[in-house]
Amino acid sequence: MKDHAKKKKTYEELKESEKSAKKRMKNEEKSKLETQASMVNFADHYYINDQSLFHLFKNCKLLEETIIFYCHQITNAGIAFALRERPTLRSLSISSYFEQEDRATLFAASPQLKSLRFTCNSWLREESIKIFSSIFPNLQLLDLSYCDNIPEEGICQVLRSCSEIRQLNLARDSRMKLRGMNFKVPKLEVLNLSHTKVDDEALYVISKSCRRLLQLLLERCCDVTEKGEKYVLVIVSVTEKGNSSRVKDALFASILKLLCCAEV
Repeated sequence: MKDHAKKKKTYEELKESEKSAKKRMKNEEKSKLETQASMVNFADHYYINDQSLFHLFKNCKLLEETIIFYCHQITNAGIAFALRERPTLRSLSISSYFEQEDRATLFAASPQLKSLRFTCNSWLREESIKIFSSIFPNLQLLDLSYCDNIPEEGICQVLRSCSEIRQLNLARDSRMKLRGMNFKVPKLEVLNLSHTKVDDEALYVISKSCRRLLQLLLERCCDVTEKGEKYVLVIVSVTEKGNSSRVKDALFASILKLLCCAEV
C-alpha cells in the first residue's frame, strides 16, 4: 500500500513539475516577446483592451510598429496613454479612432511617428487631418483609404506641411478629386487614387506637382479619359530621366487599369 501511495505521489509530483515547467516556458516566451518584438498585429483581436495595450507598449522596448484594427474595446484614452509609453514607435495603424474635442492630445506624445494608417475610419474629419500635419513633421506614409469624409483641403495641408511624405493612399474615397494640389510635392513616390473621382484636370495638376512619382494607382477611375492618360505619360517622361525603366512600367500599369475601366 505504501509503495502504491508513494508511486501515486511521485506521479502527481511529476505532473505538477511538468505544469510548472510549461508555465515557466510560457512566461519566458512572453518575456522574450516583450523584449524583442518590433511589430505586433492586433487586428480583429476583440478581447484586447486599454490595459492590454498599455502593458504591451510599456514592456515591448523595441516596438516600432503596431496594428490595431477592429479592437473595439480600445478607446482614444487607451491609445493616448499607451503612446506615451513607447517613444520608439514609428508606425501606427488603427480603425477604432473616434472624434474628440481635443484631438491633439491623442497623438501629442508621438511626433516621431512616420507611418499612419486610418483605413476604413468614417469618423475622421478635416480638423483631425490638419492637426496631423502639425504634429507629425516626419510623416512619410499616410493611408486614408475607405475614409469618405475628408475634404481635399485637409489632404493638401498635409502635403504642404509634411515635406517628407512619400506614400499617400486615398483609395475608395468616393468624393476625392484632388484638383487643389497646385504646389510641389517633391518626395511623393506612391499615390493611390483608385476608385476615386479623380479626372483629367486632377491628373494635369498631379503631373505638374509630383515629379518623383514611382507608382500612380488609378484603378476604376472612370472619369479619366484619353486626355488624362497623356498627363500620366508626362509623369513617365519626367521620372524616367532620373530613374530606371521600372518607373515607366509602373506608371504604364496605371494606364492599363484605366483602359480596363473604359471597357466596363
